Amino acid sequence: MMKLQNIKDHLLHTYKVAHDAGAAPQPGFGICTLAICKPVIRRCAQIGDIIVGFGCRSDSNRIVYCMQVDEILTWPQYVARCKTDAALNGKIPKNENDAGDCIWLEERSESYEPLPSWLRHNSDNFQQDVLNGKNVLLAKKFWYFGKGDKYDVRLPKELATIIPNRGHQNWKNEDCKESFIRFFNTLLNERHIAPGKQGTSAITPNGERSQCNTKCRC
Repeated sequence: MMKLQNIKDHLLHTYKVAHDAGAAPQPGFGICTLAICKPVIRRCAQIGDIIVGFGCRSDSNRIVYCMQVDEILTWPQYVARCKTDAALNGKIPKNENDAGDCIWLEERSESYEPLPSWLRHNSDNFQQDVLNGKNVLLAKKFWYFGKGDKYDVRLPKELATIIPNRGHQNWKNEDCKESFIRFFNTLLNERHIAPGKQGTSAITPNGERSQCNTKCRC
């Protein structure tokens, strides 16, 4: 069974997923990508780092997703791969209800206009998505639980310190990284949870909007 690896000197990044709309992260097509939102994590993460997104408010101890980064692409590299790689091509949104995250195609970059998508991003988001974030993080080793409709995975109280109040944290998680990996791998084994998309997002084009606390920042 696929599980998290404890790699020396690699970080555990944690944050709250303010808007779980199936696009940040984007767990479709067998590859989890973090291409928009969390620009500092995307800019600084290394291959082997673990990223965990939690819910908000009363759900702040619930794991929305967990991924271990196995590839890092710049935005131009990501666009090129999405155009030529069959597995990633689905990340390019086809219409305004598509949750694909490859929204900044290079031929549109001069005007800073994203492709129409469920993300509802506009030209103001180009700075954060592409210029500040710089990179897109990819992982085949991931577990996306979304709103917890299939697996409601909760963090035990003894690991609550890795849940940030705002923004994200990583170095503060160092003392708990090994314990988190042990907890998560044990859970995967006991509940026979396979990697991949194991739930639906909290927000959908035709569904209800999230009632997330406004303190959950992207």
